[in-house]
Amino acid sequence: MKNVYLILTITATILCGCTERNTPSIPGGGNGGNGGSTKVTVDFTYQLVAPFCYKFTNKSQGADSYKWDFGDGSFSSADKEAMHQYETEGTYIVTLTGTKGNEKTDCRKQIVVKKPSIYIAGYTLYKIPYENKYYKVVCKDDDLFTTNWGFTTVYTPLLDETDLPYIKYFSSPKLMDKLDGDNYYTFYVYHTTNTSSASGDIQCLKQTLTKEAIYTYKDEHILKSNNGETELGILFHYE
Repeated sequence: MKNVYLILTITATILCGCTERNTPSIPGGGNGGNGGSTKVTVDFTYQLVAPFCYKFTNKSQGADSYKWDFGDGSFSSADKEAMHQYETEGTYIVTLTGTKGNEKTDCRKQIVVKKPSIYIAGYTLYKIPYENKYYKVVCKDDDLFTTNWGFTTVYTPLLDETDLPYIKYFSSPKLMDKLDGDNYYTFYVYHTTNTSSASGDIQCLKQTLTKEAIYTYKDEHILKSNNGETELGILFHYE
């Protein structure tokens, strides 16, 4: 039984990764009164809050100061709570050190940072050139046999200035599963007097969004027509 207890104790220490260093011997001992000491315990949790960006929540007790090492060699923080943006995918060891006097305690945890899946969640029309028209948005990639993202059959109601901004969320966001193979995407806005066919469509915006821009992981990219009369926001979602 003693051997089993020893194995469990070692395993728990490795998983938690929390160790005490340089703990002084304090005369008097006890909890309270002269010579009392509060033991430093260090722990933290983390949560993905945006692509490559993590929020670290300090669960420690007893320390007077803290230091974060996020494992990528680029940044550390002395704040009690921390937020950190990683630059690339990878596996990182995050270390939180709590200090009280000469006593230091570390807690290390491994996180795996992955590139998120990117979805087009919808669009917003901020400006339109004509009132009492239907509008639709089309997105096409740069392939010869272009991938249509399913927008062509989605028309707005008849819009005028009082309806703006007009926001359309797709019931099923469009996964950009071919993003690594494409260099850019072209977005079109058309206005028309009917929704029964494409014969009456008149283009009022044609703008390109590059792959590099999409990989900045913004929640919205704003596109404007050359004459400034049409303004379109493309809404993105990340998982």
